[in-house]
Amino acid sequence: MKPIKISVTQLRQGMWLVEPTTSWINAPFVYGKSGIIKSAEQIKHIIASGYTEAYYDPARSEP
Repeated sequence: MKPIKISVTQLRQGMWLVEPTTSWINAPFVYGKSGIIKSAEQIKHIIASGYTEAYYDPARSEP
């Protein structure tokens, strides 16, 4: 399944974030680290860091 771009305000625990398919130079406000969101603190940190969007993979995310 193709990764889906969402607002960081839509991030939830259990989502698997993937690296964006575009350069950070072209999209500086897209979060760029891969991995699973394990806590609300991680989400708060992403938002506080100034990111506005992220890509997640529904197939690799936890329900």
